[in-house]
Amino acid sequence: MNNTCYIPRTYLRHHRQLRALLIGHEAWFSAQDLSRLLSCHFSARLPSMLDADQSRREQLRDANGQFAEELLLSESGVYHLLSVQFYHPENRNLRQWLTHEVVADLRGMGQAA
Repeated sequence: MNNTCYIPRTYLRHHRQLRALLIGHEAWFSAQDLSRLLSCHFSARLPSMLDADQSRREQLRDANGQFAEELLLSESGVYHLLSVQFYHPENRNLRQWLTHEVVADLRGMGQAA
């Protein structure tokens, strides 16, 4: 981890936030927010369920404007969790929202910058 602090965009789904951002050209998501969206608890072992390039720890700004170290999950890591580790038929709707709205918005912003 470096000393960079990231300011994510916040997306709402069912009155729950999901913080997401682009690092380079890759979409990354707050693991804490994703666990709330899935209504499940991610254990400290979560990174071991993923390949090394699918998770990272970074300083991320929260809703109060404070920065704290958080676990971030890559787009491929999130899709792996939704389809394998935490499979549920309803996750299809979440995956579609992530793909067609969140990631599309993030990448659209990245092209404008």
